[in-house]
Amino acid sequence: MGGQRGGRGEDLPPLVPASAPPELNHAVLTGRLSADPQEGRSPTGEPVHLLRIEFPVIDPDRPRSLWRCASCLVEVPANRPEVEELRGGTPILAAGQISDRWTIEGGHTSRSGVIVATLVKGGPSDASRGIVL
Repeated sequence: MGGQRGGRGEDLPPLVPASAPPELNHAVLTGRLSADPQEGRSPTGEPVHLLRIEFPVIDPDRPRSLWRCASCLVEVPANRPEVEELRGGTPILAAGQISDRWTIEGGHTSRSGVIVATLVKGGPSDASRGIVL
C-alpha cells in the first residue's frame, strides 16, 4: 500500500513528523529567474514547475564586494496559476522547505539541493521600478 488509508478509501501520503521547533527547515529566497519555468516531476511523480533563481552572494570579509552569483532550483506544484505568468528575468520571492534531488546523467549519479516551495511571488519585470513583493 502506498500510504495510509483515508475514510473515503483513497490512499493518502504518509504523514510528515512534526519538527521541534516547527520552524526547522524553512527557506526564503529572493532573486531573479534565470530562465522561463520548466515542466518536471516531483519524486512522487506529480507534475511540478521548476524555477532556477539566481542571486548575488557577497564576500563575507568585504560585505560591499560581490563574491559571485549563485543559483538554486525551486520546485512548485503544477497547479499553482501564478507560475504561468513568470518569465526569465522576473524578480521573485520563493519560500518553502529545503530538500534534494538525485539525478542520473551519462551514467553518473549526482545530488542537488532544491527548495520545495509553498509560496512563490513574482515582482515587476521592469528592473527600474525595483522589486515589490
